[in-house]
Amino acid sequence: MKTLLLALILAGLSSASPISIEERQNSGVGNGPFAPAGFYTTNSFGGHTFYAPKTVPSGTKLPVLLWGNGGCSADATGQAPFLTQLASHGILVIASGTPGGGGSTTADIMKQSIDFITKNAGQGKYGIIGGHWVQWILRGNSSPSAYMTGSGARNDGWSVVSADLDKLSVTPIGEGSGGGGSPTTTSSTPQPTGGNGGNGGGSCSGLWGQCGGQGWAGPTCCSQGTCKASNQWYSQCLN
Repeated sequence: MKTLLLALILAGLSSASPISIEERQNSGVGNGPFAPAGFYTTNSFGGHTFYAPKTVPSGTKLPVLLWGNGGCSADATGQAPFLTQLASHGILVIASGTPGGGGSTTADIMKQSIDFITKNAGQGKYGIIGGHWVQWILRGNSSPSAYMTGSGARNDGWSVVSADLDKLSVTPIGEGSGGGGSPTTTSSTPQPTGGNGGNGGGSCSGLWGQCGGQGWAGPTCCSQGTCKASNQWYSQCLN
């Protein structure tokens, strides 16, 4: 009986679906409605690899996925079958690293992808609102909130259903002395406290906290580390 049961298990494994899965992955083009898909690089944005449908219908706007490889690997083709499959379903993937690349990627490389999409997303409604969202929620720049809370989003076909979005105040990730925390929201803009000079009238930010940027009204000094600018909207206390 045990021998018969083992034989049945082996027979089942030998004829199961992994063969068709392997065949689909090895096709290299995906099987979604936007297939065939593939990956490519461009000299205008080095250090990154794009996965996209090889033919995009005119007027089609694709959602974007920013991909970080496992273990911070710089080989952007390590998960090529999976990312190609996503692309075949109409998703533009920007993976950190290059095809067959060696070494590791960094957080700055991922930030470059965010900046690239913000600047090059085109005029589709997803691209526009995505750029505003990144600047407001991730960068703490409150000026783009007018688009989401005013008529801009409605005019582009979005339905604004949340109340009092104009009162949302965002604390960027990592702000404060603890570092590495999650974003928090308040119903009004918190006022800085303390009396140290040269810091915008408030106490200095801790390590990893925000210390400057366009529209930033908080501390402009660091209790630990040095204030370094990532871009015109965001400066951070870093070692």
